[in-house]
Amino acid sequence: MLLSLPPLPLIRLQHPTTDSRLQLPPANGYFGCLLVTHAEPDGHAAALINALLDHGCVYFCCWGVACEQWHDGIDDRIVARGLGAPDEPCIMTTWHYDKPLEEAVWFLQNAAFPDETFEVDYLWQLELEICAGPSTN
Repeated sequence: MLLSLPPLPLIRLQHPTTDSRLQLPPANGYFGCLLVTHAEPDGHAAALINALLDHGCVYFCCWGVACEQWHDGIDDRIVARGLGAPDEPCIMTTWHYDKPLEEAVWFLQNAAFPDETFEVDYLWQLELEICAGPSTN
């Protein structure tokens, strides 16, 4: 049985958004997030991942539909940005397929230890709702 912990602050994002800036609470430091997805990554996923990295996310837990693909996409963005070099602090990623959401939340709160270089100040649950982008017609 999992311990009962306070819920993670929940942020719901519609993706893609017509505004390239994410509407995330201000972060004055590094944070970890549980990315709850309801669809496979699309052509806008890299921009979303870059925005989360720019905002200070240093630990990504992926849960939901296609969580392994989201995880791999995050790893790809980390490497593409040169953040995965052996002499650099490590940004961590995990995926939690076929587990209840409560277990993924528990993992982020209790077992997700970022690289010792980063002092994590926040944990967020980001629920990503995939919606149709702006019409090009």
